[in-house]
Amino acid sequence: MMMLKIFKKISFLIALFAIATIFKACSGPASAPPPPIELPSPAVLKFVSYEGLQIDLTKISPTGPLLNVNKALPVGSNATYHIKLGPIFFNTFFDEVFIYVIAGIEQLEIPTIDAATEAPTTRYETDITFENVGNYLTGLTNVKLDFGVFDYDNDGVDEECSGNAAQTPICVRCWLDNKSFLAGVFVEPPVYSTDPVLPDKIGKGKFKIKVEKTKGFDGVFAYEYEGKESENIKRVEYFFRLDRNYIIPVVIGSLKGIVEWDGHSLLSKIGPNESAFKNLNVNSQIDGSIYYDNLYFKNTDLRYLGQFVEGYDFWGGNVFMDVQESNLGFDPFPFDETDICARISTGLTVEVSNCNDVGGYNIRTVGLDYISVLTTQDVAFPTDFPTNPPF
Repeated sequence: MMMLKIFKKISFLIALFAIATIFKACSGPASAPPPPIELPSPAVLKFVSYEGLQIDLTKISPTGPLLNVNKALPVGSNATYHIKLGPIFFNTFFDEVFIYVIAGIEQLEIPTIDAATEAPTTRYETDITFENVGNYLTGLTNVKLDFGVFDYDNDGVDEECSGNAAQTPICVRCWLDNKSFLAGVFVEPPVYSTDPVLPDKIGKGKFKIKVEKTKGFDGVFAYEYEGKESENIKRVEYFFRLDRNYIIPVVIGSLKGIVEWDGHSLLSKIGPNESAFKNLNVNSQIDGSIYYDNLYFKNTDLRYLGQFVEGYDFWGGNVFMDVQESNLGFDPFPFDETDICARISTGLTVEVSNCNDVGGYNIRTVGLDYISVLTTQDVAFPTDFPTNPPF
C-alpha cells in the first residue's frame, strides 16, 4: 500500500520529465542496402509529421468502448501505476516536447527537380511562414537545405547517399534562419497522397535536431523510424539529451525543478489498429532536484517495459525506479518488479499465465531487457555540419 501511494505521487512526476525515444532493438547480419528509389518527376520531398510518427498508447478497448488508460484504471489497485507509468511518460514527452520541436515540419515541400537546371535538386532555399504551429517552427523563417553526402553518425564514414533530393538514400542538412537545425537520411521517403499532414506511408529514416535555449532547455533530439504499412508494422526510436553544460529550470503545472536528463525509448506496433500488439521500452535518467506538491526528489532513474494488445484486457511489463534522495522519511528505492501480468480494466495483478497468449501474442516480459542507456554517440550532432550554411 505504501508503494502504491508513492507511485501515485511520482508517476506523473516521472512522466513529465522522462524524455523518450526508440528503435535500435533488433540487430542481425548486415543486409545489402535497398536499391535507389528515383522519385517521380515532378515531385516534392516532405518530412514525416509528428502525426505520422505517433502510436497511441492510451486507448485500449477490452470490453467495447475505448478506454483511456490514464483515467479509467481504478485508483489504488496493485498494478494501476505500473500500467499507467509508461503511457503517461511517453505521451507527455510527445505532447510537451517532441511536438513542440517538430510540429509543422511537414509543411516544407522540397522540389526534387531544380526548375532552373531541370536537374535533381542538390540545394534548396525558401522562405516559409509556418502556419498553425506556434511552437519552435513558427512565423516567417528562412530555410536552407543541402542534400550533399556527409557523415551522419560521426564514425568517419560518409553515408551512402545520392547527393540529391530525387534519388534515395537522401542525405539532408537543414538551417533555419542560418542556424543549424536538422540533419538526417531519408532511406525511403514518406508518401502523402490524400492528407497533407498524415502520410499514407512514413517510409524509413533517421534524423537529429538541435534545439538551443528555447522553452527552458537546450538539447539534441534524435529519432529513427520505419513503417511497413503492408504488414501493419511501425517502429520509432527516440533519443534525447539536455545539454550537460546548462542547468535547466523547468516549470510544468505544479511541477518544478532544476534538471538535466537523458532519455531513450522504443515504441513499436504490429497489426491493424483495432488489434495491434504494442510495446513501449524506456530508459531515462534525470539528474537534478524536482519538486512536486510537498515532495522532493533528487536524481531519478526510470526503466519501463510494457506490452499489450488492443481489444484485450491484459498488460505485461517490468518496472524499475531508483531515487538517490527524497523527503519521504524512508527509502523504498530501488523499486524493481519484473514479469508482471495485470488486468487493465481493474488494475489488478493476475496469474502470469494470462499473458502467455493474448490475441496470438505472448506479452510476458520475463527475460526481456530494458532498452540501453542513452550514449553520447546517440545524440551527437554531426560534426560534418557547418554552423552556418555554405550558401
